[in-house]
Amino acid sequence: MENLDLVVLRALRDWRLAGQPALLATVVRTWGSAPRPVGSTLALRGDGRLVGSVSGGCVEDDLVARHAHGADGAPPARPLRVSYGIDAEEAHRFGLPCGGTLELVLEPVSDFTAEFDYYNIHLTNPDYERLGEKYGEVMYRRVVLGEAWQPLQPTTVERSGRVITVHFHVPLPPLAWDTTLPMPHQNGFMEWAQGRGFEVRAGATHITISSVAIAGDTVQITCATDLPATSVTVGYAWTSDGNIRPNGTARWGLLRDTDPFVGSLTRAAQTNYCVAFEMPVP
Repeated sequence: MENLDLVVLRALRDWRLAGQPALLATVVRTWGSAPRPVGSTLALRGDGRLVGSVSGGCVEDDLVARHAHGADGAPPARPLRVSYGIDAEEAHRFGLPCGGTLELVLEPVSDFTAEFDYYNIHLTNPDYERLGEKYGEVMYRRVVLGEAWQPLQPTTVERSGRVITVHFHVPLPPLAWDTTLPMPHQNGFMEWAQGRGFEVRAGATHITISSVAIAGDTVQITCATDLPATSVTVGYAWTSDGNIRPNGTARWGLLRDTDPFVGSLTRAAQTNYCVAFEMPVP
């Protein structure tokens, strides 16, 4: 028998490919005798069709009444939380057991596209599936587990001689270099060819990077020349040299964490890659 979560996700994908508005409802908290456990999901199409379940009855009917069938019932423009069963009267109205309360997160589902467009802006269907899986992981960590999850991103930067050290917030350590993507800046801005996506400037002048190395939650960038006293910046996946990565974009880097998460739909590993940034070096 197929996993119900996969059935819900595939329904959302198919509806969006067909141009139908859709909504994903997820149980994120329960109190008392709730009819469905945390993590239960429901897909709602614009015409009122349902796949999945969050209560087994009246809550689904209310979601259809509020978010389907015409302009007044359109999916919300942004994610929102709703609760059912706050008091005894409401619990009875929605068919919840005595003392049972549900808290849902409602998320409008964005469009899918069948392939990359000419400018490599949109993802392919499998990559949208991976993005959805990552959204699901992050929502679970933040909403259900209560973790203060943040993306892989820089926190501070310092220098010593020719070495710039960037400190990172790492969601799931340790830091690592991706070995499946090509090295950035191999056909343009060759002074950064050894940077694995990192860039160093002094004003408008590009500074050559000799090497980059991971040390704990930091990356140490060794430059080929002495650094000026002022106007130095360090960037990552910030500048395009005009060469588009196969099946990708013109800006990328190789720094990631070691998140063990594997998507339930794609069965693909979902490590967290560093965000693009540029920072002044004090």
